[in-house]
Amino acid sequence: MKVSEILKKGDTLLDAEINIEGVFVMKRGIGYFVESKDSRDSINEAIFIDYPDLEKYLELRVPGLAGGQYGYCDSAIIVGVLKKETLQEFEFSLINIKIFTIFKYGNPISVLSSLKHEM
Repeated sequence: MKVSEILKKGDTLLDAEINIEGVFVMKRGIGYFVESKDSRDSINEAIFIDYPDLEKYLELRVPGLAGGQYGYCDSAIIVGVLKKETLQEFEFSLINIKIFTIFKYGNPISVLSSLKHEM
């Protein structure tokens, strides 16, 4: 699903496992999905990725952007469970991540595969 579809249906998808296709952004240590690179700064149009030490997993597996405020801003897919977000400024978060793949230069790179984070 696209981020915009999830945001529209939001409450009806809570606690469901969903697949998101979009752009993964890591900005100042906070990871989230948006619809496109043009909306990378629109937190109200984003879904927070709630996974401990996500930045460490990324650094070990996927080359990031050098310099600037964004560590990552790449096409990606992710599978996890949708929740209401209460700790961040995002409306929704994704937990219990099963699959997370980032596409760099057209090549898929697995960040997480069959790993889970329980609340």
